[in-house]
Amino acid sequence: MAAPPDPPAEYAQTFELLLELPPRPLLPKNVKKLGLPDTPAPLRIAVTPQETLSDLRATIHDSPEGYWLGAFSFCRPGDKTRAVDEWVELSEIFAEPEERTLCVTHVPYNETEARAHIQRLRDLLTGGQADPSALTLDAGISVQDAVVHPEAWAPDEPSTATWHGWPPEETCALLPAAARKARVLPRCVRTMALSAWNPPPQPRVLQGDLLYLHLDTLEGESLHMTASVRGFFVNRSTGRRFDPRLREGAPVSASLFDLLYATSPLFLQNFAALFNDPVSTRDYFSALPVTNMLPSAPWLAREPKHDADLMRSQTAFLLTGATSSDTLDSSRDWNEELQSLRELPRSTLAERLMRDRALNRLHAELTLAATRAVPRIAAGGVTPMNPSDEPETHMYLFNNLFISKGLDGVHVYDSAGGDEAAHVAVSKDVQGVRMVSAADPQGISLLGTIVVDWLGERWVVQSIVPGLFRSVPEQHASEETAAAAVAYGGVEGPETIHTDPAFASLLAPLAQRLHLAQHTVQDAHGKEHSLAMSVDTKGLRGADGRKYLLDLSRTCPLDAAWLEHDMDSAVLEGSAAPHYPHRIVLLRPELVEQFWQHRLHVYAREKLEKQGIEATPETRVDVADFDLALNPDALVAYKVQGAQVVPNKDLGDPSVQAVLDAGAFMRDVTIPRLVADVAAGAATAADGIALSQQMHARGINMRYLGRIAHLCQPSFDTDRGRGADALLLAFRRVALQEMVVRAAKHCLRAHLRGVDIAHAGACIAHFANCLLSHATSAAPAQDSTACASLSSATLAEAIHQQVRMRFRFELPATYLAQDARKPQLLRAFAICMGIQLRLRDYLPASASPTQGTKERAQRLPFQPEDVLNVVPVVKSAASKSALVEEAFEAGRIAFTRGECELGTELMLEGIGFHEQVYGLVHPETARCYAAFASLAHSYVMERARQKDTDKEQHAKDSPVAAESITLEAAQRFQQQAVTISERTLGLDHPDTMTQYMNLAVIERALGKVDRALRYQHRVLVLWQLLYGRDHPDMVHTLSFIALLVQAQREFSTSLQVYLLAYDLSVRLFGKDSLYTGNMAHELSQAHTLAGDLKEAIRVEKEASRIFESHLGSGDALAQESHRFLSSLTSSAVRLAKVKQEQAKQGAPAQGLPSARARRTK
Repeated sequence: MAAPPDPPAEYAQTFELLLELPPRPLLPKNVKKLGLPDTPAPLRIAVTPQETLSDLRATIHDSPEGYWLGAFSFCRPGDKTRAVDEWVELSEIFAEPEERTLCVTHVPYNETEARAHIQRLRDLLTGGQADPSALTLDAGISVQDAVVHPEAWAPDEPSTATWHGWPPEETCALLPAAARKARVLPRCVRTMALSAWNPPPQPRVLQGDLLYLHLDTLEGESLHMTASVRGFFVNRSTGRRFDPRLREGAPVSASLFDLLYATSPLFLQNFAALFNDPVSTRDYFSALPVTNMLPSAPWLAREPKHDADLMRSQTAFLLTGATSSDTLDSSRDWNEELQSLRELPRSTLAERLMRDRALNRLHAELTLAATRAVPRIAAGGVTPMNPSDEPETHMYLFNNLFISKGLDGVHVYDSAGGDEAAHVAVSKDVQGVRMVSAADPQGISLLGTIVVDWLGERWVVQSIVPGLFRSVPEQHASEETAAAAVAYGGVEGPETIHTDPAFASLLAPLAQRLHLAQHTVQDAHGKEHSLAMSVDTKGLRGADGRKYLLDLSRTCPLDAAWLEHDMDSAVLEGSAAPHYPHRIVLLRPELVEQFWQHRLHVYAREKLEKQGIEATPETRVDVADFDLALNPDALVAYKVQGAQVVPNKDLGDPSVQAVLDAGAFMRDVTIPRLVADVAAGAATAADGIALSQQMHARGINMRYLGRIAHLCQPSFDTDRGRGADALLLAFRRVALQEMVVRAAKHCLRAHLRGVDIAHAGACIAHFANCLLSHATSAAPAQDSTACASLSSATLAEAIHQQVRMRFRFELPATYLAQDARKPQLLRAFAICMGIQLRLRDYLPASASPTQGTKERAQRLPFQPEDVLNVVPVVKSAASKSALVEEAFEAGRIAFTRGECELGTELMLEGIGFHEQVYGLVHPETARCYAAFASLAHSYVMERARQKDTDKEQHAKDSPVAAESITLEAAQRFQQQAVTISERTLGLDHPDTMTQYMNLAVIERALGKVDRALRYQHRVLVLWQLLYGRDHPDMVHTLSFIALLVQAQREFSTSLQVYLLAYDLSVRLFGKDSLYTGNMAHELSQAHTLAGDLKEAIRVEKEASRIFESHLGSGDALAQESHRFLSSLTSSAVRLAKVKQEQAKQGAPAQGLPSARARRTK
């Protein structure tokens, strides 16, 4: 990866800005004793020269020192009457370093600032309460603090950690026991709301009144307050009498916080407790709002407590200021905002950072708006633009967004699979927009595109092309009034094809970047047109003069291997199957890139061979003449004027042959390589999410799940050995479950489609009963008519048929009834459908079909009341920022090359870039934190090993590296990564589990064994939720737990855990496996520490035999085992002699002396 350009000197360093805050005369004397900041000292903020004072406002409001501020401006210390411009960069404000001090001064309020100040107070007072308007229950929840400090959440939890055996296998373990009840935070006021006296009458507006508040204090006093241009004060109004004058003796405060401190002692006391909440103090990232993405939605959620809040329904006014339709601001022009941001300059580092940050924030806001719009439209709350047409073709305009269903309502995909093809095409369109956006072509505009799945329907949400809905005669059209028209690409396939030199010149370099070939396509009249992209891709000239690219679903070519071998073939491990449901079988962009790189390397090697040059890592080859491009329209079948068009299969065309070769490359190289990596332990998957990540990273489509499961069966390769078979069986089990989950998803979608929201819970509950309780018969609750005919038997047959059709694979006949792991299947199914169930244990109970309906319903594991929420599942076209990844990667490379100071500075700068672009709470930021923590931990441990072995030392660490590359820094960043992963990816996401594993390792390196053991126990719980107790990686988890318990000097308990790990290894890998040999070596040391020398010798003999059998007697592991065995034998001989001497002298025999065994892994 190319390193980012070197930043200018003025942007390379941050500096400290000193802010002098205004005095707070109303603060009580005991405020500091209660833990709140008193009259503020100067606030020090680390800033970059390219930031503006406007950027610092949010930082000041979020800081403990500045949360109380209302309307304020910045001024210089010597001139407090003139405000400093907040929209220029700090580098322009501060010419000299000694001038980097500003004063914060109160300024008169306006209504917007008063509303924002009140809303900020409400957010702080109600931050821990559930918001009924939120899309998700327990949105963005984190339990990391409850894992490591359970005694602070529940007093009856043990204060020390140890091994208590396997955790219970229950689904409610998703949340630790201490976190299953919502924490009760102190209330600061009884009620707070906008007063019924709002809005101020015109005479009071001329007196400076902005709005009125009504507040009931905990002391029982009812206060009516005025927000005026001067600040806030208590007025003389009551519930029946309006008198907005200042109450006699009452103060006027520029801060509503300070006014309440002075007015209500209980408010001050409880707000101090809320302000110093120990959880947010220990884990600051758990309290930050999730702003730049949708928060995670746990599939099990606590039932929310619904409290009365008068201001809840007034939030819209606080945010917008609108009290009637004529005062409501018009909807945002999403398209104009998006295109304006994309057109921002990006020639300098500062410009790229600002552009990426703004684009990421806008995509997050657009995604939230789309996610909120879809349920409202689905419920019938918005009138379609074409109400007289069929419901499948309805289109909607809402909040300046164009929304339609992902169905083939106008029969565009008749020849490709109809609705099935349309369902896939809209998802591929999002992928295409993401690909083109990442390429960042000049002069090309893209629509904001989001796909939302909710209650069985797929919806497409897009920003609006200017002029798209105009109908202006061409002779009367001007540049401002012209309708958007297709200028490039095909209309209804190749029926009519347009070309435009302006579009062609812009798309040629883009196609080259995407490895697409310039090719010709014939229209309905036989005329050939040269295109750079797929014929389905359309170039539109918008009314704003921009050139838009639409319909990017076929940005990648078709999968020729699937079309040839799997569309109508017999299923693997079975017989005949129905036709594959659609022809939108495209290659993934990762596969195209890997295939291109593979061919490039082959070309380079062949060129070196022709030149007689031996290839080395330092050899450079000129590959400027390498040419490989794929035809996006190869093998595509169309209907033109009702007639089927023969697909382009011209093998003489190199671009068509490349498409065939790419499909064969995935089938013959990529998939077998994945299976080989699984057998070698280089690839693994705990659940379907991890499996999807593995496959997509290698460019493998999910439709190949059946083939992967087939290749992973034990009988496929008799030379692999039992150890490899155990790894492959685990991978196969995850693949089988993922096929069932995806098949069940299609079945439930069909049943939910058309069900109103009131009956959706009953339909989902009955479907879950049929899926997971195999004695469920038809006719559930009377109101779930869409699922009334569904039973366990009919659903099982439907799932088997879906797996045959979509994955070309035959499930074992007994899989659903016997082999499927019900808790793991439930979890995966709920996550993929966005279902949130009530937090409790869901172990399917058997129900006899001969029982009465009432008795059977009582025994069914799922009831309609258990379905608490259905969350929209979203796919966004937002792309990652290349700048921030390049910046951190450049630092990592420099650090690994030994340039510690430069590498550390660049990595810290890369972390800062992640925080600026993505925000603090974002999975990309979490991955950056984790990467830095891992590198710091590895570096510190390597330095310690070198010091212990007296090897040649590196040069002394630079001050920057010595301060930043420490175990303490690694622990801090890794803990932040855990919290962020929980809040953005999910409590039980496989990446979250990996973050917990890494955190436990770092805590152990710091000597904090108790914390490490708690984190590792959480890993054990997550393994059970994701897979079960017998995943091959569980051997390492148990081994690490045993080592931690051993560090607590609980040798007998540690031995029990080692025995569990050894038994699991024998069961999975066999007695003669190298995995078992390693565990036997560790177990022998555990027996030694526990005082059982005889058993230690016996187990170590087994380890030594295995090592010599697999590795030979000269291997380091075999030699170490032999040395340890000799040491144990010598100890046994000495002990026997001691016992003989003691027996001769008549003295009682002594036990085995304390032994210390060096653990090796």
